[in-house]
Amino acid sequence: MSRDVKVEVVTHDLDMKKHKFTAEGMGARVFQHEIDHLNGITFDKRAEPGTLREVLPEEIEAAAEAEADEYDDEEYEMEEITLTEQPLSESQ
Repeated sequence: MSRDVKVEVVTHDLDMKKHKFTAEGMGARVFQHEIDHLNGITFDKRAEPGTLREVLPEEIEAAAEAEADEYDDEEYEMEEITLTEQPLSESQ
């Protein structure tokens, strides 16, 4: 599914003070994904038409086994996600 590669997000903290963040790359994808959750939007509503299909139980088992083997054989490094807080003007 396509997502923007850069987003600006305005939030409120517990004291209702506004904060504005910019996220790029994986951070932007994460923000968009989580905001979809908050808005009740599931991934099947965002998927490109014709790209979803039913997955058979044996496919799930085979994929789980392959993934377990893959993690045993390789080290993974998590991509760093950087958020940049931006100053807000009084009108925002």
